[in-house]
Amino acid sequence: MRRLLLAALAATLLAAAPAGAAKPVVLTIHGGGYYMYDAASMATQVASFRAQGFKVESVEYRLGNIRAGWRDVRAAVRRYPRRHVYAYGESAGAGYAGLLATTGLIDGAVLQSPLIDLRPYWGPERGHLFSCTRRACWDRFSAVEKRALQPILMFVPLDDPFASSASSLRWERRNPSVRAISYHGWHGMPSPKGMAADLRRAGRYFWRKHCDAVGCERG
Repeated sequence: MRRLLLAALAATLLAAAPAGAAKPVVLTIHGGGYYMYDAASMATQVASFRAQGFKVESVEYRLGNIRAGWRDVRAAVRRYPRRHVYAYGESAGAGYAGLLATTGLIDGAVLQSPLIDLRPYWGPERGHLFSCTRRACWDRFSAVEKRALQPILMFVPLDDPFASSASSLRWERRNPSVRAISYHGWHGMPSPKGMAADLRRAGRYFWRKHCDAVGCERG
């Protein structure tokens, strides 16, 4: 039943889009601390966004070197036309997605357990695992230090020992285009509504931004 409802929503939104309009793209960016896991770990997320009517690419990026990984993520974005690209990232992948939103290369992002501040723990303690051991590198790859140029929705577990929830909430306060949904939970945990509901909410968020940009009517 849930799959049928998602398919019906996607069909309604696609039917309302202008004739010939390109299908919006969602890039999913996996987590793993910039040094482990791969694009295949986002299979559930990819399936959800496809069911909601998006073209989806799960981004593969080089591990163990945050600079090389960032080049791969940006290269993935540039394969698609502007005004049609959104990013969904988890943990380190959310760090990359947040950075994309500060560059204007995408049209919006959703971040789950976002690693947007490397300085409190991740860089000093783990930076050797992804070639980022100096303060200049931590600052460069901490989206919290930058202004969000595109809208961002964040899912922020408050009991996260790896990604600073305080930094995420501070970023929200400093950027009117950033919204945080906070709740008690561990790193990577969905909101109390569950992962499936969070992914549907992310999809609705992307559809709203897409239709605002291209002029389609929302279902």
